Amino acid sequence: LDEVKVTVRLVDRRYRDSSDLDLVYLLQPALAEIPGAEIFAYGTGEGPSRSDIEVEIFGPDYDVLAELASRMRRIVMDTGNFRTVFNTYRDPKEEMHVLPDPYPRAEYGTTNWMLGMLLRNSIEGEKAGVLRIDGEEYDIRVRLDEQHRNSLHDMKNYRVATPDGLSPLSMFGTFQRSKGDAVLSRIDKERAITLECFIANQSMTENMALLLPLFERFKETEFLPGYSYQFAGDAQEHEETMATIRAAFVLAILLTYMLLAAILNSFVHPITIMITVPLSVVGVILTLFFFGITLNMMSMMAVVMLVGIVVNNAILIIDYALKRLETDPGDVSGCVREAARQKFRAILITNLAILAAILPQVSGGSGMEFMIPLAAATMGGVAVSAGFTLFTVPALFVLVEHATRRARGWMTSA
Repeated sequence: LDEVKVTVRLVDRRYRDSSDLDLVYLLQPALAEIPGAEIFAYGTGEGPSRSDIEVEIFGPDYDVLAELASRMRRIVMDTGNFRTVFNTYRDPKEEMHVLPDPYPRAEYGTTNWMLGMLLRNSIEGEKAGVLRIDGEEYDIRVRLDEQHRNSLHDMKNYRVATPDGLSPLSMFGTFQRSKGDAVLSRIDKERAITLECFIANQSMTENMALLLPLFERFKETEFLPGYSYQFAGDAQEHEETMATIRAAFVLAILLTYMLLAAILNSFVHPITIMITVPLSVVGVILTLFFFGITLNMMSMMAVVMLVGIVVNNAILIIDYALKRLETDPGDVSGCVREAARQKFRAILITNLAILAAILPQVSGGSGMEFMIPLAAATMGGVAVSAGFTLFTVPALFVLVEHATRRARGWMTSA
């Protein structure tokens, strides 16, 4: 067998103490003792070709690349934060080269094709028929026994049909043992070797920050001109995704401000409403800290979502307060207190409903562990923002309204 895949189905997360990745870590020492096997053990959301961090090393000489890759792999393993580091470089395999001699071939009327087919049929085998069992078909190949296929002495004595009878293969050429060329992989038309790193401790961002200065110091002292490296794979996608999420966050704030300015017919009070966004970020950071979760892609997506969720509480209060000010423009404090009192129940029920909907995702489940950062960040942002909104937004509304009126009076008198 060239490849075997074993899938382990775990019981529900509620009935086990270990996560899928914990079980992978437990299996690895035992699997590593299997000689001559290349084994990938991975959990939910991972894959055999899906490493956490990939390091691509470029250069013109493949032997130099192999040495650099080996030493950089040691740097990665010495950090103690990685469970496995695969090197895509493979040592050349032993080969037997048969170099035909033109003179005996011309004398006996043989060709390179005839000699090649002899070797192929003797070693790989020739399809002689098909065996059918229970509707399944199996090729029947006829070839030499393994001991004769792997013996140089026997290979030289393979018989070649000639007009004078059967002659040994050694009459038609010489045999040379050699190393086969290593597989040359190229990325963007450059020779490259890739290190595939699987994280055991800390987050991808923390490990990237740890490896970068180590690699830079190694590059300054050991890299020759024409050689370079770069992070790729999930690490590269992570950086690109985080940049996209940051852009989406800024765009969400701008669009929300423009929409609120159009609805409230004011350029000032949308800022009062959007003070709930940094308040929600405080809740996100506190929740991630207590849950022991890093600020990863899923938690950043939660921050973007919160821009559209947490402003609703402030909109209810400020919209009601502005309508009260139309009938009683002199009592700003009274209007906003009445707005907070009237909308308290609606804010409380709405946020409790959101928290109740998120709670099952926070507890996790079989195969749902990757959703916990998103759910936890959303829950913390909603809870903290709802609590602070009832106190900070009314106070800020009073300050902004008084400052706006003073500014209008100053502009009128001027």
